[in-house]
Amino acid sequence: MRLFNVKYFCLLTFFIITSCQFDEKQDLIDKDMMVQILIKYNISEELYRQSYSYYFFEPEELDKIYEVMLDSLLLYQQTK
Repeated sequence: MRLFNVKYFCLLTFFIITSCQFDEKQDLIDKDMMVQILIKYNISEELYRQSYSYYFFEPEELDKIYEVMLDSLLLYQQTK
């Protein structure tokens, strides 16, 4: 039984390690755009991270933000 646990642990560890590789093809905001966001809106990095973390763990609030964003984008698209 103990050997089974060790094998299971090793197998699980292998899958965790192989699944945690950094994907360089991730969709990210490029560095220049991030600089512009932080400068134009006069937001500190700490405030940005705290806010994003809060909304990330409050899915209902984040959904509301995305709803407003989508509505704004649709309105913008219609006026162009």
